[in-house]
Amino acid sequence: MKINKILISIVMVLSLSSCNNVEKIEESDYRGRNIEFTEITEQDAKDTKFLAIYDPVEPFNRRMYYFNYYLDKYFLIPVVNTYEFVTPTPLQKGVNNFFNNFQNVSTFANSILQFKLGKAAVTALRFGVNSTVGILGLFDVATDIGLPKTYEDLGLTLAYYGVGNGPYLVLPGYGPTNLRDITGKAVGGVLIYEADIYHPLDFRADGIEGGSLYAINTRKNTKSFRYYGTGTPFEYEYVRFFYTTYRDILKDND
Repeated sequence: MKINKILISIVMVLSLSSCNNVEKIEESDYRGRNIEFTEITEQDAKDTKFLAIYDPVEPFNRRMYYFNYYLDKYFLIPVVNTYEFVTPTPLQKGVNNFFNNFQNVSTFANSILQFKLGKAAVTALRFGVNSTVGILGLFDVATDIGLPKTYEDLGLTLAYYGVGNGPYLVLPGYGPTNLRDITGKAVGGVLIYEADIYHPLDFRADGIEGGSLYAINTRKNTKSFRYYGTGTPFEYEYVRFFYTTYRDILKDND
């Protein structure tokens, strides 16, 4: 059954958090080093704007941040490096275009729910052009003819109707989010899974195989970010603030 595949995927992700032999990186490891805080200072970290974010499960979140560092360093980044080494660059670009095109389904639905009809129309045209002329989105023909990429998701739709962020969360393998956004992601993922828009091709872009490729492609496109890559003991606060700010900007973007 489809729902069983979804549950298997969720269990596989959550099982990562059960690894109890993960070595911690304590903040004291950083405080003892000669570091110049060029991006965020201790005074910045004490500033209200950095501390005002609702984070009631901060001890758990910090543990997940530590865990994600090791998962990233010893698993995800090596997998991405291998993918880049064995996969021709044009094919990598095609995979990225394909998943960007698939995202149009969610963007279209959520644009309708938010009554952003202009954005919905552009998104529908993008999906139609790239799915046909662009061969299922492997080629981004729509951008070349002046149809800009748009983005919406269910988390942003919930925000549109006044649902607050909820508590900040750092999830194993997933990274920074909040209760509203991860709820929207989960519900939206199930709905798109059930829609099964590529059923005639016997391919699930959001199934286990497609989901794995999606994760690799996503990490490849965010490879410039590395856990504990800033060299500051306040990186946790830094990432928390900028994730929240980024989502607020998306929420306010028409």
